[in-house]
Amino acid sequence: MASTLKVQNIAHTGGTNAIAIDSSGRVTRPVLPAWRVGRTANATISSGHGTTTVIDFNETSNTTRNLFIQGGCTISSGVVTVPVAGIYHVETSLRLDDIGSGYVVVRIMRNSDTDSQRGTYMIEGAPASNYFTIQDSTIFKLDASDTLKVDYYVSADTSFQINVRSYFSGYLVG
Repeated sequence: MASTLKVQNIAHTGGTNAIAIDSSGRVTRPVLPAWRVGRTANATISSGHGTTTVIDFNETSNTTRNLFIQGGCTISSGVVTVPVAGIYHVETSLRLDDIGSGYVVVRIMRNSDTDSQRGTYMIEGAPASNYFTIQDSTIFKLDASDTLKVDYYVSADTSFQINVRSYFSGYLVG
């Protein structure tokens, strides 16, 4: 026996719409935890040699650049806190300019982890001096209030820029 449930919205008893279904059958989740954040300007690093540093993605709302943060996610000093447990897809695209030599490591890390075997680890030896972009993506199984951050390590250069065209994004898969 087949049955059909006909609804337009599924909401919490408090009135918050959790799921909407339009007349074509498309499903949306308006409070899905998600973010795409960037930088307000280039960051000139004058003493970045040989230290792992969290990138401060400090711009969270800009419709021209498609930047947003929603669904209860928060960000402080480049560290995103997720509101609910689940599987999250996260990614970063980091553009560095004026790198002179050595190698660059970019990682996406969970909570206070420092072991690169528990996060992501992208390394590029002898990067281009300008227009160098390193990208990474993965999924994490997170608990409510877990944090995610992007950090970098530059082995040899003491003066370079993190370009405004650098981003960090993620969303709850389920």
